[in-house]
Amino acid sequence: MSLTAEQLSYPVSREEMAYLGAQMVSSICTSSKTTAKVIRSGSFTDAAKINSDYQKLVIWFYNIGGIGGYADGTFRPQGTLTRSQGVSVFYNIFEVIIPNLQTARPCPPLPESQQRRSLSSRRGHFSPAAAFFCPAAPQQPARRQF
Repeated sequence: MSLTAEQLSYPVSREEMAYLGAQMVSSICTSSKTTAKVIRSGSFTDAAKINSDYQKLVIWFYNIGGIGGYADGTFRPQGTLTRSQGVSVFYNIFEVIIPNLQTARPCPPLPESQQRRSLSSRRGHFSPAAAFFCPAAPQQPARRQF
């Protein structure tokens, strides 16, 4: 599937970005038989507002440090990301999560219904497989929080 220039200009919601990041990490873990290190345990006071198709992966992605919440304990899933926040998500994936993968047990696999599913919304479709790459591991990863 290819995206139009118009579709690429649409904002991405926080839940869509977290879901995309979780899919990327889960795919890497599954193929390399590793797991992402859990750095915190918890959820959000507004977790029920997260799309039910995305909810488990969004909370898992939060718990492995891929995306942050807000100081008031909310996630605000339908809110959009700033460019800075979007960059922070990818920084956390490639500079923190991937270099610290563990070989103890595999990451949770994507649900069968979502393994080949693109992110979709009223704004169009986005296929995460189209933009994946994996850089070399950094010497000293540092976590970015937003």
